[in-house]
Amino acid sequence: MSAVTFGKTPRDNIGRGIPLKDLQDVRKSGFYNLVVSSASIKKGVSQKGKPWEQLNIGMAVLRNSEPIARLYANEFISSNSQRLQDLCYFAGLRDAEGNIYCPEAREFTYTDKNTGEQKTASSIDEFQGIELWAVVQYKGERALNNGSTVPEYQINICNRYGQTATEEALKVHPVMLKPMFDALKVELPPLSAEQMQMNANAPTINAQPAAKPQQKPQQASAPQQHIYTPQPGERVLVPQQVPQQNPAPQPYAQQMMQNSMDQMFGGQAQKINPDTINDNDLPF
Repeated sequence: MSAVTFGKTPRDNIGRGIPLKDLQDVRKSGFYNLVVSSASIKKGVSQKGKPWEQLNIGMAVLRNSEPIARLYANEFISSNSQRLQDLCYFAGLRDAEGNIYCPEAREFTYTDKNTGEQKTASSIDEFQGIELWAVVQYKGERALNNGSTVPEYQINICNRYGQTATEEALKVHPVMLKPMFDALKVELPPLSAEQMQMNANAPTINAQPAAKPQQKPQQASAPQQHIYTPQPGERVLVPQQVPQQNPAPQPYAQQMMQNSMDQMFGGQAQKINPDTINDNDLPF
């Protein structure tokens, strides 16, 4: 028997994906706990001869650890892709040098159920079974060439505390997606004690102005914090009373919230037919 390697972090649902075909499509904006069921690759060439690869992800929405709905998303494989970077970050995918990276796709052979023909396809197995949190904005329906319609989404990946990948890495309070949480009336759980301690030690962004030398700083008692402790097996957000927290300094907060409003609320969902992609559609 040859050696078997599983990677550095154990994963649930190993060897199987949650079947999505019997689930209903998400048609409501919300803050969802997701698990990736499939991550296939589609390849092609643009009208001007540029090759492209697109990641097609099928995800199940979880409630009390059970799949209740589904949604599909796609993203070009590119170093300019924000969502691909965030997906890889929260999936814990890093190379030997510690860089966030997207693994190469692997080809596999399958039998077409309709024709019995042997075909090949590509997928990124490392994504399967990964759990995510995301703010999902339902944008409406898009008509296909066959006359049917499919839902379209704007998906913003984050952690259960509402932090984007950058905010989690920089140890700052969630600001980027705050307008979306406010619009959805989502009450986020407070950061854990460990995360609060990290925030207190974060440089520059969270630093407070130093006290004047001639003034003796007064030691203030720390406000009592309510620590959110998820129950075993819990995967859904439990609304709680969020305690008062010290926000990030105003210049940073203003910049992040303005970017959020401009890029996300003002942005449109991607509407690209992979069969007619031109160079303007490609993010590279």
